[in-house]
Amino acid sequence: LRNVRTVVDIGFSSVDSIAVDWNLGLLFWLESYPRPRLQAASLSGRQETTLLSDLQNPICLVQDPKHGYLFWIDRRGPLLDQTSTIECYSILDDRKWTVFNISGADPDGSRPKAIAVDIPEMTLYWVDARSESLHKVSYDGTGHVVLLRNHERLQDPGSLTVYGDHVLWTDTQSSSIIWVSKTTGKDELIVKTFDIHPPQNIKIYGNRDTISKTSYDKTKLKPIWKELTSKENFEIDEYDNDDDDDDDDYYDGRRRKKNPKNESSAEIHRPSILVYFSLLFFILLYN
Repeated sequence: LRNVRTVVDIGFSSVDSIAVDWNLGLLFWLESYPRPRLQAASLSGRQETTLLSDLQNPICLVQDPKHGYLFWIDRRGPLLDQTSTIECYSILDDRKWTVFNISGADPDGSRPKAIAVDIPEMTLYWVDARSESLHKVSYDGTGHVVLLRNHERLQDPGSLTVYGDHVLWTDTQSSSIIWVSKTTGKDELIVKTFDIHPPQNIKIYGNRDTISKTSYDKTKLKPIWKELTSKENFEIDEYDNDDDDDDDDYYDGRRRKKNPKNESSAEIHRPSILVYFSLLFFILLYN
């Protein structure tokens, strides 16, 4: 890893998950402690903003940058008797609503561990550790389907993602990565099994041409988003080092600022000169 740096200092807060809007250049994250809330900032870490603060026990934040939606699972109540729902927040009209009541639809479950978004199909997938099941539902909360139940590799799912026609997840219990058909739950394939250190998370890196543009008019966004996505807040200061030739910003071609080279050649070589004279001094001293 190169160019690792702190983007946002969250202090003593506990962050459950993060999501990136690559169309607008925004960073979102869920804080679970001490105050459960949904936060946002520019990719440079500027303009940290609280979007929602009336959450209970939010987990697994995912985003649909094309349509401007954020989804997550919210758990309520004691651990052994929790009620879980899928929540949604729209950046277009600053509105939150409940998409689906997981507990009501799956009485044997209600221990959801991960959620994933299928942007082209506008569909949500989630896995439940208690009923060892895989589910899907449309963005509007209709069309709920149980794809898998009592599955031996869903005893302790850790992360979930969608790629093409398949759903992939990690399972800590079996130390493996599995994929199945996203429409039928069949055609199971164990992608990889690990001898040690079971996988905790999984991400897909691939072409996003079909979802690289928004389905809404960016000029109609509220002032808060225009401020967060301004050029000044988007630029990433002190990101590249002197050995990095990749100056083009990954998201929209803006130029990253490099660390200024103010040191003269004499200043650069000064440490080596000091070392030389120190060695010479000790040689003369002990001769």
